[in-house]
Amino acid sequence: EIDNMSKRLARLGLALSTSILVADFAGCVDVVDDIFIGGHCFTDGCGEMSREVADEVQHCLGLSVAPSAIQIRMGGAKGVLVLSLHLQGRRVRLRKSMVKFKSDDTGLRVVNVAVAGPLTLNHDVLTLLGPHVPRQVWHNLLQEALLGLARSLYEVDRPLDDQGGLVSRFDMAFAPVAGPGLRPLAGANPLNDPFMLQVLRGCYLSAIMDLYERMHIPVQGGVLLVGVADPTFSLKPGEVFVCCKGQIIGGSVIVYRNPACHPGDIRKVQAEDVGA
Repeated sequence: EIDNMSKRLARLGLALSTSILVADFAGCVDVVDDIFIGGHCFTDGCGEMSREVADEVQHCLGLSVAPSAIQIRMGGAKGVLVLSLHLQGRRVRLRKSMVKFKSDDTGLRVVNVAVAGPLTLNHDVLTLLGPHVPRQVWHNLLQEALLGLARSLYEVDRPLDDQGGLVSRFDMAFAPVAGPGLRPLAGANPLNDPFMLQVLRGCYLSAIMDLYERMHIPVQGGVLLVGVADPTFSLKPGEVFVCCKGQIIGGSVIVYRNPACHPGDIRKVQAEDVGA
């Protein structure tokens, strides 16, 4: 069905994605049309799942709460499933834009779960906002990031919410041997251990390279989220619904997509609690 060889290889690569099989959903999958407005597809790659499916994902992955959105692979389909309270029973609703090729496989495989992550700037955002923001603002943000990393290097025993700083990198380095839920820095001071100090310094150099090569400057008060469509039409143009760690955000916010290639990818919108 796919004549283009590069596209065919890309589609075959879907089967090689690192994922976790949750369960088989034979007879529980619906494929529906996408939502088009003004000739533009607003639900590209965005499907829905019922609460029962979300509970199965929670149980399979050992999550503390049911996920609101998950990145999935299901046979020849890929995209994101968002929790829908309008679906009853054990149902998965895929959009036609999610189906890349036909397949009889109905196993739901989870690639990633939507969680609130640390927000950092990058080259794309700096290029788009550069002409409109004083250069001193970028210099101050970069200086704050460098000072924060320096403090993290010698204050590893203090509680950190450092936008993806040294402690998170250190824990990720030891994750394969420490196991889930264990933090190597808990109750330990790596400054007293030559090996752990060497690993900590390596994490520091990695963070510095991210700053200078990729311009991953942390944004205090910002958060990285998974954006999904609003199939209920509860939001008006210029509005978004933002829920971060169980807290609903309201007021004026700035959102941008990644990668950001066009000035329209960065917008100032209003966060509303629509209760949908």
